Amino acid sequence: MSDDAPIVEVKVLLDHKDKGSYPGRIFIKKPYEKNGHWLCPVGVDGLGALPEIGGGTAIQSLCLAISALEFRLKLYIEREGKIYLNEGVNRGRPIDLQSMFPKT
Repeated sequence: MSDDAPIVEVKVLLDHKDKGSYPGRIFIKKPYEKNGHWLCPVGVDGLGALPEIGGGTAIQSLCLAISALEFRLKLYIEREGKIYLNEGVNRGRPIDLQSMFPKT
């Protein structure tokens, strides 16, 4: 099992088109090895569970977890509602997926 402490997290406010607003948290935890495979826990509290993302190496599982997180957030914004930052200097601003997940 992985370490429970996230390596990165941000508090958000999820604004669902039908259910209203409620707090959430975007997080990524440290990849860990299990039976020769690497797994990276990732998720958005308040949107339902995401599976631990597997890869052949720690860095691969981390990169794939970031991609899965981007997909989940994009899907929520396109179909269900908006996501606002709920901490820091940008509190109250909508999440900008292009800034959060830049393409090279």
